[in-house]
Amino acid sequence: MYGKLPRFGRSDYAGENPKMQMFQEILLPLSDDGESVNRILIFAEFRGSGSAP
Repeated sequence: MYGKLPRFGRSDYAGENPKMQMFQEILLPLSDDGESVNRILIFAEFRGSGSAP
């Protein structure tokens, strides 16, 4: 586990679509009681060259 702080990342894309170049993500730890993280909300953005099929 990464703790209670949000994490931001950027990585090279390693999938099947050759037009995709990278993706970035935001991981937001969530807590019902304000103490322990019991959920993680993830947003991801994929970027490529040109338009995707």
